[in-house]
Amino acid sequence: MQNTLFSLPIYRNSIKQENRNPKKIYAIDNGFKKIYDYAISEDMSKLYENIVFLHLRRQSQDIYYYKIKQEVDFYARIEGQEYLVNVSYQIHDERTQKREIEGLIEAMEYFNLHEAYLVTHSEDSKVEVNGKIIHIQPLYKFLLSGFKS
Repeated sequence: MQNTLFSLPIYRNSIKQENRNPKKIYAIDNGFKKIYDYAISEDMSKLYENIVFLHLRRQSQDIYYYKIKQEVDFYARIEGQEYLVNVSYQIHDERTQKREIEGLIEAMEYFNLHEAYLVTHSEDSKVEVNGKIIHIQPLYKFLLSGFKS
């Protein structure tokens, strides 16, 4: 029987350090996610995050989350390329948008990357900070076009 849950480790330079940190859990199907998650209210960001994880997982098993000061939902290596992806259902709130972008900028500096992705419900734009570009895309566009802008 196939796994119904996946664990995602934090990115560290050693497996020993990875194992010391908590892992994030994702379900093979959002229906299972709702069964295992005891939250009273529906958290669309978590459902979107689970969908993005499954999309990345179909392309690679080399996926982590990143956290030093800020957290980034996904650091993935796919066919020799490195990608950073945050997921937030809505970024209308200024604090939410700032948190998501600052996390991506921190990780972009750490991995020396010049582009990253922020997956949302409906936002479709680009943000440039110090020569680094963050592609803000609705979920459907990210799923259809992947890492193309």
